[in-house]
Amino acid sequence: MLCEPFRYSVPEEKKAGSMVANVLKDLKVDVKELSARRAQLISKSSRQDFQLDPHSGNIILRDKIDREALCGLTDPCTLFSEIVLENPLQVFKIEVQVEDVNDNSPTFSQNQFLFEIPEQTPINARFPLETAHDLDKGENAIQNYIISTSEYFKLDVQSQNDGSKYAELLLAKPLDREVIPQFILTLEAVDGGIPRRTGTAQIIIEILDTNDNVPQFEQAVYKVQLMESSHPGSLVAKVEATDKDIGSNARIIYTFSQAPADVLQSFSLNNHTGEITLVGKIDYEINSKYQLSIKATDGGGLSTYCKVLVDIEDENDNAPEIVVSSITNPLPENSPPETVVVLFGIRDQDSGDNGRTTCNTDKNLPFTLKLTENNYYQLVTQQPLDREQMSQYNITITATDQGSPRLTSMTVISIQLSDVNDNPPMFERSFYDLHLRENNIPGLLIGSVHAVDVDTEQNAKLTYWLLPGKIRDVPASSYISINSETGNLYAIRSVDYEDIQDFQVMVRAVDKGSPPLSSETMVRVLIRDENDNAPFVLCPLQNSTSPSKELVPRGAETGYLVTKVVATDRDSGQNSWLSYQLLKATDPSLFAVGTQNGEVKTMRPVNIRDTFKHTLIVAVRDNGHPPQSVSATLRILLVDGFSDPYMKIMDNPKSEVPQEEDHTLTMYLIICLVAISSIFLLSVMVFIATKFQKRRKFIGSSHSASNFPVGPSLQDKCVDPNTGTPSQAFSYEVCLADGSLSNTVVTVFSVRDQDSGDNSKTVCSVDVNLPFVLKGTTNNFYQLVLQSPLDRETVTEYNITITAIDCGSPRLTSTRLINVQISDINDNPPLFEKPSYDMQIRENHIPGLLIGSVHAVDLDTEQNAKVTYSVLPGKGDGLLPTFISLNSETGNLYALRSLDYEQIRGFRVIVRASDGGSPSLRSEVIVHIHIIDENDNAPFFLYPLQNNTSPCNELVPKSAEAGYLVTKVVAVDADSGQNSWLSYELLKATDPALFSIGAQNGEVKTRRALNERDTNKQRLVILVRDNGLPPQTSTALLNVLLVDGFSDPFLRRVDVSVQEPEEDKTLTKYLVICLAAVSFVFLVCIVVFIVVKILKKDPQSHFTAAVPHFPPASADAPENCADSQNGSLSRTYRYDVCLTVLLLCVMAICSLVYPPLPSNIHSQPSCAHTGPSLRIAQPL
Repeated sequence: MLCEPFRYSVPEEKKAGSMVANVLKDLKVDVKELSARRAQLISKSSRQDFQLDPHSGNIILRDKIDREALCGLTDPCTLFSEIVLENPLQVFKIEVQVEDVNDNSPTFSQNQFLFEIPEQTPINARFPLETAHDLDKGENAIQNYIISTSEYFKLDVQSQNDGSKYAELLLAKPLDREVIPQFILTLEAVDGGIPRRTGTAQIIIEILDTNDNVPQFEQAVYKVQLMESSHPGSLVAKVEATDKDIGSNARIIYTFSQAPADVLQSFSLNNHTGEITLVGKIDYEINSKYQLSIKATDGGGLSTYCKVLVDIEDENDNAPEIVVSSITNPLPENSPPETVVVLFGIRDQDSGDNGRTTCNTDKNLPFTLKLTENNYYQLVTQQPLDREQMSQYNITITATDQGSPRLTSMTVISIQLSDVNDNPPMFERSFYDLHLRENNIPGLLIGSVHAVDVDTEQNAKLTYWLLPGKIRDVPASSYISINSETGNLYAIRSVDYEDIQDFQVMVRAVDKGSPPLSSETMVRVLIRDENDNAPFVLCPLQNSTSPSKELVPRGAETGYLVTKVVATDRDSGQNSWLSYQLLKATDPSLFAVGTQNGEVKTMRPVNIRDTFKHTLIVAVRDNGHPPQSVSATLRILLVDGFSDPYMKIMDNPKSEVPQEEDHTLTMYLIICLVAISSIFLLSVMVFIATKFQKRRKFIGSSHSASNFPVGPSLQDKCVDPNTGTPSQAFSYEVCLADGSLSNTVVTVFSVRDQDSGDNSKTVCSVDVNLPFVLKGTTNNFYQLVLQSPLDRETVTEYNITITAIDCGSPRLTSTRLINVQISDINDNPPLFEKPSYDMQIRENHIPGLLIGSVHAVDLDTEQNAKVTYSVLPGKGDGLLPTFISLNSETGNLYALRSLDYEQIRGFRVIVRASDGGSPSLRSEVIVHIHIIDENDNAPFFLYPLQNNTSPCNELVPKSAEAGYLVTKVVAVDADSGQNSWLSYELLKATDPALFSIGAQNGEVKTRRALNERDTNKQRLVILVRDNGLPPQTSTALLNVLLVDGFSDPFLRRVDVSVQEPEEDKTLTKYLVICLAAVSFVFLVCIVVFIVVKILKKDPQSHFTAAVPHFPPASADAPENCADSQNGSLSRTYRYDVCLTVLLLCVMAICSLVYPPLPSNIHSQPSCAHTGPSLRIAQPL
């Protein structure tokens, strides 16, 4: 706040809306800043006579001003105001003086004034005349009095201390009532205005008979102090005058002389006693002083005057007043500490201590009060705010004065907190487990995720997104989608439990604040298995070309194991629990099938009467709901030994196939044996070579020092590299941002002053807050050097003002402006607009199609900002350059050739953006290109196989009822999504009324019971159609034979394979044994190696454990291995214990392949027997 106020003047009676003054120049602000800083004009009184126009800076009159009504007798008439500017807070005092105009004529209280003067009044006696009243002030007030001409009386005009004029009538010559009993004079009051105004009154002077004593007051001036709180009727003062005359001439009457209206309203004078009493209410704040003029008149008409000065003493009768100037409401919750919330002032009309005030607020609030100037306070924040904890504050501000008793006033300010986006969404769970049954319909609701944001309005509005991810190398978005508003998760396509049991996706919840906040949660979708897979028979193989045949000797007893039916089910849980049942047999009493294990055994001994050919149909059923089943056909031949029936079928050309298969098996066994042996030997050789290349470790204890000496030369070399200290000093270079080092000289200049002495001594300086500094050299030369890194992208140029000041008196100054341009260097790499790009293209597109575009921005300029794009070669992506091309200037990606979704579902490329700087800077981004499937593949039949060589024949008993399952047609489609949804249709049939096919599952069933009239051979043409647009179709041919049981037609097709030669079986058996042995030894060695490595401790413990295996030294025994064999080694070495384990494995292999050595060999002294490795290996 400025101490010196701005003073302006305005004449009274000026129209409302007139401009008083313009404050822009005095405030040193422009109109824009005046409006931005919320300028206010605040009056110091209760009246608001002026207003400030924030758009022009003019002070304007609100109403017409009457100086006489506004200030009364006060002169000069000054109105006090303040201009308050915010941000930062500034308060300027304004004083506007109301200039008087001559709009009032002087007036007397009466038109006539009567004076009674005794005739013996001496010459030069003075008689005060009533002062005329002129509401104007200054030059416009009364300046002179003029009286009509008289030889007896003259007029003496004098000035009071306040400058006002008063007149006294002066007796010029003695009076003689007998000559002139009465005088009538005209008194005229003249002001000093232009034009002059006058007022007149008639003076009547009556000459009385002799009363030569005038009453006399004890004091000419009485001074009285009166409390402001005095009640009406209180005695103010008592004046008393005495008259030496007697009788009526001595009877004194007291009256007020020339008392203004406010005196008459407040005080009363007893005419007889001279007591002055209080009759009205007085207020120190309205009038603090009263001047009473008392006239004492005796019975003879003589009067005298005195003055009573009444000083009003202030009392604390006005409570402080809180005046709010500005308020920030609502207040952002992220407002930093010291943010001004409310600006207000305290006003107390009392004086002294009664007008001094203190202000405070409630405790435990994040706000505090700061006193500024002129009783102005700022309510500022003192700690962070959180709308989520408290959205509104009701702040009570209390102002208390220092009077007695103290008076208090309060005001309540309500502050609303506006929300900012400072809370991220929070999911209700850290992760979600959702369940989905396989074979679901696309679009099925899986579940929902939900997040909550404690912010409000737009900051609390959430959207949900799936984060990019892969599920089995396929984008997660192809499996699942999410509703961005509700968080509901939907299955995009049907899921097969056998292909995928579960998958995980990341869901992100993003609010709509600025900047947006987000959180993520993991959603795991568990696929529930449905019983949608029938069991599959592994053995006997059902390939419809070579039926499975088992040979059973006729001498087999009860419980003879013929074979074992082995089946599996792709489903899981109880859906995969299998049970076996003998569905049909040539002789049901001869064979039985184990329900749980599928073992086919004889139920009784085989006899001569049993048919030598048997057909068994075994049903395999799972435990699902509903259960799935499959049947397997097993053909059994009863033989007297294996030679006769085997030789009879040798002529069958198909018998060459099993023999060829056996030779192939033998070849595969040999290859496997050689491969595993080679890998094992190679591993052993690599391991030994690695161990011998390691440094030898010399670690010992006090108990083994004699057996393991360490030479001094070796001690000098065997130092742990991890404890050594580098012997060389390293230096590092630090490069600044734009290549300019600190202390780089920008310019050199000198300062010259032609004066001498102190007048020529100069000091030089530059602007602060610049990355430059001045350094003085010699002879008044200075260097402008760089003191901090430069960044052209932040500031492109600097205007540096250099100021030179001498030390003379007065000091002289000169300045020089230097413009420094910052040249660009290549210090900013190109930045892509996105962290990664996802693009889509449909398969079978035309070559040269635009896929999408990437774009990068470089903050540098000119050549450094010129960006070129290129595709980086990837590992194993040799065909990638043939898929796409990239425009190096625009970043457009084009497809070079047509792509097939069935061959490649998508691929990614890495695009590099390089600028044109030297050296060039670059950045990279990953572009994911997803192929969108088209319906370009027709369905393909897995069963029945359409190979045009052997039509598929299905046997149906003529006793089959309606709903009998003939077979199941299985087809697949290479497309994906709805393009792979298949439906089945019976396109053509020999008897359309006999068979039907399931539209969804492809099951061929009978529609009615078979009868004798049905043709034995039925031909079905089955159509399968996908769900693409347009749809693709395929057809399959199925032959159905109606038979009376399965024996006759089935036995005609029974083929018995040729018995294998005994030599081939023996070779195969030995190969299998060798392969198993080598694999077992290999695995044992690996396991032992891993276990030893895990149990391995520090080197000292290894060494101590190995000591007991060494025999003690003796006189006749060799000291070490080198001495016993005259070797060249001079010291005993110890190798890592892992080598011992490896030798264990080698010896184990040797013990399996070669016979054990004779015992006498072990007794021979040998160097190897004294080493730790051999002593550990001997227990084998």
